[in-house]
Amino acid sequence: MAAEKTAEEKQTKGRRRHVEEEVDIEGGKGRATPGRRTKSEKQEGNALTRPFFALRDYFEGVQSELEKVSWPTREEALRLAQIVLIVTVASSLVLGTLSVLAGQYLDLGLKNEIIFIVSFALIIGGAFWMMRRGWL
Repeated sequence: MAAEKTAEEKQTKGRRRHVEEEVDIEGGKGRATPGRRTKSEKQEGNALTRPFFALRDYFEGVQSELEKVSWPTREEALRLAQIVLIVTVASSLVLGTLSVLAGQYLDLGLKNEIIFIVSFALIIGGAFWMMRRGWL
């Protein structure tokens, strides 16, 4: 008895106390509850006009969404376009420079293989050093 009582206390400990109400399980509504997925919308028009109604509804939705958009002013649009152009030119210059340097390094390494050996030794040594420091 005592063991059963402590087990029940552990189960109910820390939980909210619920008032037990009697629920009539047997009595139903007499019909099934309609689901949202099974509910069909009333279709307007006939088979020829229905696609046009759908197209009209689509464009009305697009128009209502476009009215909600906060469009930038002319000055803001010009400033943002300048930022995009500057970043594009700068990144293309950096990537072009890296490409030229990588091409020259490859040409130099193919002519003299000791350059590749030293480079790979430095890379492996640097990786080992970074792992020892806990960076990798």
